Amino acid sequence: MSSTELGVLVTGMLSLIFGFYSLIKVILFLNNAKVAKGTIKDIKWEPPRRGYFPVITYLDEYDQIKTFESHIGFDKYKYKIGQSVEIRYNNQKSVINSFLLVWFEVILFIGLGLMFSVSVLVQHYFDIPNISM
Repeated sequence: MSSTELGVLVTGMLSLIFGFYSLIKVILFLNNAKVAKGTIKDIKWEPPRRGYFPVITYLDEYDQIKTFESHIGFDKYKYKIGQSVEIRYNNQKSVINSFLLVWFEVILFIGLGLMFSVSVLVQHYFDIPNISM
């Protein structure tokens, strides 16, 4: 196995490890999170992050008003100020309750890890030559 293949394999394995760590974090979050209705109060444009980030307010289980900014940006027209959204929250984290927002990190890192690891293992197992340009 070449050093390049080994590097790609290690990158894939590290991505898988981080992906499974993220999976455990998401499962624990979903098991302990409360569900509430939130309202989009503002939409911030952040040029360095290149996206529109909704700011959501909601009432927690103790009727305290809480506010958070989504950690993932969207297209300008995805959300509107005043729109109602379902959220999940616990003491450390609040997130808009959508499949992609909850599972994005898990899908990304497990997907990349599988892609890198499997491609190197298949290439090595079937003795496929490297194509150099």
